[in-house]
Amino acid sequence: MKAVKTLVLLANDEHARLVENLGIGRGLTIVKDIAASEFSDTDVEYADRRGRSQASVGMAAHAVEPTTSIERQERQAFARHVLAETEKTFALGYDRFALVAAPRMLGELREHLPASLKNALQFDLNKDLVKTPERELAAALSDHAAF
Repeated sequence: MKAVKTLVLLANDEHARLVENLGIGRGLTIVKDIAASEFSDTDVEYADRRGRSQASVGMAAHAVEPTTSIERQERQAFARHVLAETEKTFALGYDRFALVAAPRMLGELREHLPASLKNALQFDLNKDLVKTPERELAAALSDHAAF
């Protein structure tokens, strides 16, 4: 019987890791490390002052707040890059997918998850395990899947 190959994405706002499992009892092995600093568009810059809006009548002008924070824009940009890399790696022949990320990053990743990964999703977990040593990952995820 063919072993089920699982790709696991571990992510937070600044780093991501792709790890794989090639069958029950074989543990997890790091496939790729991804850092937000690798991508130039993850650093969002604003002007030094807020924008201004002119009232429809009269002389009043009002400061305009940005619709999303700098941190959220950076997180969204990094999430897009991480998911693109994850989708490309998953297409190399994995059967299942698992998503483990810090709370805010998990929300961004869920929101932009492509259909190919969504259909293969075994579980998602609200936990930051990016810095967990490779030898401890299988134990940290043992409540959710057998690795």
